[in-house]
Amino acid sequence: MNELKAYVKSTINEALTHYNDLDAVIADASEGTNSGWWGDLIYYDDIINKFQDFKYGIKEAIKSYAEVTGETTLNNDFTTDEIVRTFFATAEEIKQDDTLKRAASWLVSFGVEWETHQFANDLETDIDFVDCYDTL
Repeated sequence: MNELKAYVKSTINEALTHYNDLDAVIADASEGTNSGWWGDLIYYDDIINKFQDFKYGIKEAIKSYAEVTGETTLNNDFTTDEIVRTFFATAEEIKQDDTLKRAASWLVSFGVEWETHQFANDLETDIDFVDCYDTL
């Protein structure tokens, strides 16, 4: 499991200990990173640091999105060149360039939202999740 998927799964499972309502957790998590629900993805520095860990997972999320939807482009305000530059940039380079900073933030948001929806779709077959949920 890549770090993005593990992060989404862990964060949702942790939230269940506070909510005790699966539907509410998924609904709130699905609101995305701009909602503040993902508390450690509010500030650019935190997002950029997570982006470095999530690159592979974001790439896999984009690939999965394309396979599931048939879309070959993502609806965003960035050129392909800007997205590619963001993937190859260091955290310091991203922090110094507003376009790369916004692109990294959008990519993390996309990845988290996509993996949240994938997680929700897979709940019935996720043994670890079922075990965790049954103990609440």
